[in-house]
Amino acid sequence: MKEFSDKENPKQKLEDWYLKDRASVEYPWIKDVYDITSGFIHFSSKHIFNPITKADTENSTIGTYLTKYYSETVTDLYRIEAVLLMIEISNCILEYAYGWARTK
Repeated sequence: MKEFSDKENPKQKLEDWYLKDRASVEYPWIKDVYDITSGFIHFSSKHIFNPITKADTENSTIGTYLTKYYSETVTDLYRIEAVLLMIEISNCILEYAYGWARTK
């Protein structure tokens, strides 16, 4: 989105942090959701540490998994929470789209 600018401030590119801050004015919960989940999108410690299932410091070994179907660290509760958040974010986007359509 960096090639797009804010219509109210053409010098301001639509970067993640800016969009998060703007959306947080109307939807305060978005800031926390973004801060918690952005590590899964941008390469971060979540990519490195989330697949680790056990660590043995005495033998300098770790247990890990590499699959999209099974995870000891991603519970069903996390999956349900992610789905509910996507639904809520979709509702926010639709609210803006409907508002735009009404004004046109």
